[in-house]
Amino acid sequence: MSVHLTEANEDYIEAIVMINGGTDAPVRSVDLARHMGVSKPSINKAVSLLKEAGLVEQEPYGDIYLTEAGLAYGLNVYRRHTTLISFLHDVLGVDAETAEDEACRIEHTISEDTFERWTAFTEFYKNHCKVSACVDELPNAVAEAEVAAAKEALAAAEEAVDAVVDEMLDEAEAAIEAAE
Repeated sequence: MSVHLTEANEDYIEAIVMINGGTDAPVRSVDLARHMGVSKPSINKAVSLLKEAGLVEQEPYGDIYLTEAGLAYGLNVYRRHTTLISFLHDVLGVDAETAEDEACRIEHTISEDTFERWTAFTEFYKNHCKVSACVDELPNAVAEAEVAAAKEALAAAEEAVDAVVDEMLDEAEAAIEAAE
């Protein structure tokens, strides 16, 4: 069964995983509402959609249980979230709050192939690079690249000016010779 949820519904199923610790433990609607910062009627609507998708089970007014498919889906979304936070915060040095916010937006749109490559890069980087030293060096590396690019642009501009000046001198010499 291939299920594709909206970003909002992915957030709900991810929240269930976060609350129940990635297990098959039940979650109360009130706890989910508190975690998501939404009303209980919003939870009821989301749970109904997740039930239709076969990802959760809930008796009327009872606890919410993830199905096997729901747990797998939720763990996948949560894995994306934590991996992206790790990349943004640990590798790039983005502050924790911004990393959390941006990871939450990216996790819903990134393809599986891109995510797997991102994950592999993040793990390689964390295992083979002294993260704090690399992050400290990033601004210097960016500045050095910008300086190198500026030097190349300046050299190209100087060559262009020299070419125009040479052409003007040649034209001036030709005009002087023609006038004599």
